[in-house]
Amino acid sequence: MGGSVSKERASRVHLCSDTSKERAVHLHKKVFCLFFLVALLLASSSLFALGFVIEAHPDQSCTIIEYHGIGYELPIPALIDGYIVTAIGDGAFRDHPLLTTVYIPNTVTTIGENAFAGCTDLVCFNLPKSIVHIGERAFYRCTKLREVFEMEDEEAFEHDEKYFSTWMSAPWSTAPAGSGSLGKEAFSGCQELSEITLPQSIGSIGANAFEGCTSLNQITLPSVLSSLADGVFRNCTSLEAIDLPSGMTALGANVFANCH
Repeated sequence: MGGSVSKERASRVHLCSDTSKERAVHLHKKVFCLFFLVALLLASSSLFALGFVIEAHPDQSCTIIEYHGIGYELPIPALIDGYIVTAIGDGAFRDHPLLTTVYIPNTVTTIGENAFAGCTDLVCFNLPKSIVHIGERAFYRCTKLREVFEMEDEEAFEHDEKYFSTWMSAPWSTAPAGSGSLGKEAFSGCQELSEITLPQSIGSIGANAFEGCTSLNQITLPSVLSSLADGVFRNCTSLEAIDLPSGMTALGANVFANCH
């Protein structure tokens, strides 16, 4: 009787073992199929190159949607796999832990929402003349960001990094004056930002765009700027003076609240 029970238990153990193996094989097949589908989707809707994941468009332009490289000092290429980089997508570089400097080519017209938000080691970057729109919270809480600067075409060509070579092959553009906008809270919480020059393309600045930039003491506004929304410079405690363009038509509430 005892032998019969032991055989029955052994048989159950063997069956469980076989079932586990079958499950493992089935799971492996599922994982492989999932990997294949992901690879297929990436191949069809985006391209991966140099750490950049892009979404390609029919007009031979593309949007950077993710970045998986290391890049402490990162020149963004103007061309990736033959596609002209015209946009940095929503959250594309969000919370990247290592970026310190970013160079943006004069092919980019749009920087999406939260594009660089939470890049806490980002110290400086350039805003090209081609920029038309900077999305909401694009650089939100980049707590070490100190400077946003303009870079002339010839300055880019002085660098020998491989990314800069693509800048010479792509068509450069300059956005029409006053045609663009800076989204709300775009630089909010950038506590170390001390100076910034906005391109002439920016015609309006959204609410609380620079709120809490406590080190900001120098800002150059576009001469064609027409409106400042509510609280744009709220709590910019180091800002003592600013030249407002003569063509301003709208000034929101509390634009300079708690400024010196």
